[in-house]
Amino acid sequence: MTVVQDFSHEYPLVREYVASIFAPSSALEELGNEDIFVRLKDGREFGFTVFTLINLQQLMAQTGNSAFISPGMLVVTRISPEVIVSAIEECLRLSIGETVPLEHFGVLQQKD
Repeated sequence: MTVVQDFSHEYPLVREYVASIFAPSSALEELGNEDIFVRLKDGREFGFTVFTLINLQQLMAQTGNSAFISPGMLVVTRISPEVIVSAIEECLRLSIGETVPLEHFGVLQQKD
């Protein structure tokens, strides 16, 4: 598991609200899809599945479906720490101060 905790100044909302982002190490090298987990400083944790456009096209071609639906889906150009942090920044930008809660974008993880 790769843990990202040091966030660039270009992502002010991530720096303010996110404690860490957990991603499988393989996610940083593949063009497929991977589950990631974002732990906020308030203790909540959200799950997301990060997909590349290529992966979505392959999945839709394999199944013959004309649509693809997945809770907590983030679509990115490539799976890398920088792109993942950028996507989380956008989720936070859309949810903070708006009527759309962060739960709209990610899946709130239940604590045992």
